[in-house]
Amino acid sequence: MRLSNLALEELAEAVERGWGERDSRVAMLLQEERAGVEIKVSPDRIQDVLRQDG
Repeated sequence: MRLSNLALEELAEAVERGWGERDSRVAMLLQEERAGVEIKVSPDRIQDVLRQDG
C-alpha cells in the first residue's frame, strides 16, 4: 500500500500542476525537476532501440 500511496501522491501533484492530459511520464518529470537534471535521449537512439526490439 505504501508504494501505491506514493504513486497516487505523485500523480495528484502532476494533476495539480495542470499536467492531467500528459501521459505516465509525469512521474519522471517530477523526479527530474526535484533532482535538478534533465534526461534526454535522441530520437535516433530511440528508433534504434525500437528496431532491435521489433
